[in-house]
Amino acid sequence: MAKSNYCEHGDDVYSYDTCIRTRDGDRIIQNVTKYSTTTSKHQTQTFQYDSQLAQVEAVTNIPRGASPEVLRQAARDRLTLQK
Repeated sequence: MAKSNYCEHGDDVYSYDTCIRTRDGDRIIQNVTKYSTTTSKHQTQTFQYDSQLAQVEAVTNIPRGASPEVLRQAARDRLTLQK
């Protein structure tokens, strides 16, 4: 059986084993870290869809294999630094 390189689990979207999109309350958090050509395509498709529905917050420098909680924490840390 072939391994899927894209999957959705509720509010979480994965490219390979890395979360590239999640929610934190009303916010949509998009992982924009560059990994591979295929993951970049997944990120672009997800962003284009989400940006029509809600404001999307981008986070970067996320390690491969990151969970949705890593994205949520990165977004919270970014907001704290901006204050």
